[in-house]
Amino acid sequence: MSPQERFENTCESLQAQGYTARDRTFSGAGGAAMLATVLPVSALFVALYAILARSVASVWLGWVMLAAGIVCSVPVHELLHALGWAAVNRSLRCVRLGFDRRTCTPYCACSAPMQRGKYLVGALFPWLLLGIVPAALSVALKNICLLLFALVNVVFAGADTAVVLHATTCRANLLLDHYERAGFYAFSK
Repeated sequence: MSPQERFENTCESLQAQGYTARDRTFSGAGGAAMLATVLPVSALFVALYAILARSVASVWLGWVMLAAGIVCSVPVHELLHALGWAAVNRSLRCVRLGFDRRTCTPYCACSAPMQRGKYLVGALFPWLLLGIVPAALSVALKNICLLLFALVNVVFAGADTAVVLHATTCRANLLLDHYERAGFYAFSK
């Protein structure tokens, strides 16, 4: 069964149980919602770093490690979505990792309908572990390369944080991650 067929079957099953569906997906990077979620976090950590570190000294090796870390963080980002959703659903079977040849990007999708809290765990896991934690460490360690790594990952998670913004503002019983687009279908009774 294709991901689209699995998604449509799950939607039909939930609707047969009395749920109504609302499409909460969007294409592209999420536009204004992405900026609204990325810029404040980035500005906060840049300001904290500037106040506490008071220097921007770095070494060549740090920049090489930054570049390697950014390249490696792309597939790790998707793997963290998978681990978050697998953990809250207690199963890897509902998680699909893949590679979109059209956009040359890896992706992760979860086929299990979830309550909002569970959905948010998988959606925010990469943002937290690759963005927020390294940003906080960069301030504590006064390491500009770690700060840049964190900020790049906060930006990489921009579509995720835009989806989270939609998830926290919708009133639904269950959220079903879309198999192809950023976002979810919201199901309410």
